[in-house]
Amino acid sequence: MGFTLAEIINELSDPYVLVLYRENLLEQYVSWKIADKNKVWWSTHSNPDTTVPVTLSALDKFIQEEKQQWAEAMKHIIKSKTMFVKYENLRDDKYTELNRILKFFKLGRTDRVFLDMITQQNPQKIENKVSNYEEIKRHILQNTDKYTLNLQ
Repeated sequence: MGFTLAEIINELSDPYVLVLYRENLLEQYVSWKIADKNKVWWSTHSNPDTTVPVTLSALDKFIQEEKQQWAEAMKHIIKSKTMFVKYENLRDDKYTELNRILKFFKLGRTDRVFLDMITQQNPQKIENKVSNYEEIKRHILQNTDKYTLNLQ
């Protein structure tokens, strides 16, 4: 039962599409590596001691594939009424972002307090999550644009 994004959007006939994405692809990759290591993909508890090694070739392959997938998806998404929400903005300011989403869907603002249902497994800075960060630091710092996903 496989549907393509194009088929879903066409079937819905001019839908509102909310695109939630991670701008920082390095953080996304490390997050996935930590989840894979822990075998936990959804959690209510953080584990700030978890670190993972990163090889540049695997990271670069992930980045290339991720950007290709988004480029393909954007061909179909852009035809709809679309709102882009960065994961980082939602994480850092839930209230503002959720009210922005409500406005997009033509719903009223809310003053409710939003509680976190899940948490980052390791909320530390990237240099504390990557066990070999010193080895790859120079490359990462010289290529920051490469590790950023810009959809808007």
